[in-house]
Amino acid sequence: MTWKGRLLLAVAATAVLSVAAAAGGVRRPIVRLLFGGDVMLGRGVARIGGAHPDVLLAGIGFQVSSADLAVANLESPLTRRRHDPARGPNALEASPASSSLLAAAGFGAVGIANNHAGNAGPATVTDSATALAKGGRDPARRRPLDRAGVRAAHRRCARDPHRPALARRDRSGAPARPGVAWDEPRLRTVVARTRERADVVAIGVQGGAEYVPETDPYVMRLARILGSWGVDVVWGSGAHVVQPIRLIDPNRDGRPTVVATSLGNLLFDQHISGTQRGAMLEVLTGKGGVGRSGSARRTR
Repeated sequence: MTWKGRLLLAVAATAVLSVAAAAGGVRRPIVRLLFGGDVMLGRGVARIGGAHPDVLLAGIGFQVSSADLAVANLESPLTRRRHDPARGPNALEASPASSSLLAAAGFGAVGIANNHAGNAGPATVTDSATALAKGGRDPARRRPLDRAGVRAAHRRCARDPHRPALARRDRSGAPARPGVAWDEPRLRTVVARTRERADVVAIGVQGGAEYVPETDPYVMRLARILGSWGVDVVWGSGAHVVQPIRLIDPNRDGRPTVVATSLGNLLFDQHISGTQRGAMLEVLTGKGGVGRSGSARRTR
């Protein structure tokens, strides 16, 4: 098997959600959002990337670069600090310079709120955010994307015992330094504030059981809660295998929520059954959200 065969670049299945662009004969603007699975730039991927950086994400270059906003979950902290075994056995840390690979591929944002966020200590989150900012990526997507008057915003949350907690707050009430945290009141406040500023809201969720191909009930429960708060897209990560993509309407108001509890691995060096197949989720949406006239299909 060649080194290309050993490297996982999983884009075996693409889930596409299409939404009608026009109503009543009036053409309305559409924003194309693209969501990828887990990306790991350390370990074996780093060795290949160091020698052949142009091939790592070349196979999805067109899809990613042509989206209005493409995001993925970054499982490898970008830091020069040593891995802390007390924070988990898997040393996935990657060089801060590897953020350029994500920029070259066309990702506009990546999620760093996951169970590996603090693998090299509490300051790891700051290191990753700094490296991504230098590479032109916005991990938090603090400012909504604006395309043709349609504003789309992305946020991410995680719940894991190894995450670095948010630091004490300063006088303004903001965290003194970056961190990863989950609690329902804080998240609901974030969603509400984001909803005020954006027409379309996407939330990334890290959690659930690993290597299970069925819909994760934990992430699905969170998705129903988030959907009831007005979130349009919920994309889960961390299971490392592809799970079904669903369309739900928890408020029964005709504004559905797209839910992908896991999109599997996008770029990883795992060899466990199911981890070498990934998916990308494309959502076409506008000011009214996903819309009741949408239809979902899978293509191989």
